[in-house]
Amino acid sequence: ARSEEERANTVITMLFEYFMKHSGELPDMRKTHIETFGLEQTVCDYIAGMTDNFAIYQFNELFVPKKWIVN
Repeated sequence: ARSEEERANTVITMLFEYFMKHSGELPDMRKTHIETFGLEQTVCDYIAGMTDNFAIYQFNELFVPKKWIVN
């Protein structure tokens, strides 16, 4: 269970850092909250609202290299 906790922390931390630097990639609905709540809180709320499966999907899409196809 401890290793899963460490992995979960890594996923959440990396997603947070990514969206703090790439706020333009937040869903439009979330972008409208930035002015009222600030970027940090908006990113926290976005990640907190993710299901485990969606967070892992986002992590894989953003950070796991895709298989290269060489012709």
